Amino acid sequence: MGYVGRATLRTLAADAGIRLTGVLYLVSTAAFLGVGVAPDAADWAVMVDRNRTGLFVQPWAVVVPALLIVALTTGTNLVFDAALEKTPRRKGRRP
Repeated sequence: MGYVGRATLRTLAADAGIRLTGVLYLVSTAAFLGVGVAPDAADWAVMVDRNRTGLFVQPWAVVVPALLIVALTTGTNLVFDAALEKTPRRKGRRP
């Protein structure tokens, strides 16, 4: 990999993490609105949509899938950030 590739690697990985988070939120929003995913599919956003009528009876049926969506997107960004932190050492140099 050349100089340009090494210089843009961090930027491209950060951009991929942001885009993946955006896609996860877009798919969740579409499933919540009933677009694209079957209403009986095993999807977290569908679970939130189906259980919101009983929000005051059993709030965990709505809160847990919503928190799982947030945890997935946050974890994805943290994984990309951790991957960017590791910089390869060059041979022959001391830190």
